[in-house]
Amino acid sequence: MVRIYDMATLGPLLFQKQLHQGDVTCISYAQHPDTTGCVLLATAGVDSRVQLLGMHNNTYVPLQRISVGQHPITAMQLSADGQRMVVCLHNTAVTFWKNTGSPQYFVEHNYQLPSKQPQVAVTVGVHGYTAVTLGADRRLRVWDMQHGVLVKTPHLEHVLKGAGQVVAMCSDPAGRVVVVADVANVLHVIDVSTGHVLATGTCAVGRVAQLAMALDGRSVVGTGVDGCVVVWGLPASVVAVVCAADDEEVGEEVG
Repeated sequence: MVRIYDMATLGPLLFQKQLHQGDVTCISYAQHPDTTGCVLLATAGVDSRVQLLGMHNNTYVPLQRISVGQHPITAMQLSADGQRMVVCLHNTAVTFWKNTGSPQYFVEHNYQLPSKQPQVAVTVGVHGYTAVTLGADRRLRVWDMQHGVLVKTPHLEHVLKGAGQVVAMCSDPAGRVVVVADVANVLHVIDVSTGHVLATGTCAVGRVAQLAMALDGRSVVGTGVDGCVVVWGLPASVVAVVCAADDEEVGEEVG
């Protein structure tokens, strides 16, 4: 069941509908690519479907239902402008989708990873040039979204040595820094361009469920399975990396 509430007032339930058969694994928002003032919402589930809805004046309307085959979806994210979408499947495939209007999405690129372990989290740069995925093998992978290819530069892959199973990930809008949470509630802040760990910290919540970074890169919001919401301030060294990006994405340099 997907339920949407009015966050401005923490008030009424705006939308409630059974969109998937089984668990909903991913939710992503974006600006509607074709309609001013409209928001695009995408949900994905273990039923191997992506459901797209448009929101205008607090009314949600189904726009498109996409079936990605027989394999459950493990991660999904829209670009901020709603023009592109990346979907990761349990069979280790990573698919790149493009909006053709209305909006209607079609598969532009399909990449099959040789790894036997799927990608469990994905974040997309604000301009939609690049995506960063995190695998169950604890590897970060940087993708050129426009061409659907894995950036092979060695320093763009980093193994989270000693980390437990990863459970959540977020990035700054430009995709320069990612924050990864593992099952032991340890946060790992990583510079994507170098693969270096910039900072680590421990979360004082029940197991982390979701992460989101503030637009200015100064803090991270996390939710736990115990219902707690926590805000962490990031070190000045991390903020400096985010600010130095000047809103340029990694893909603009390597793509």
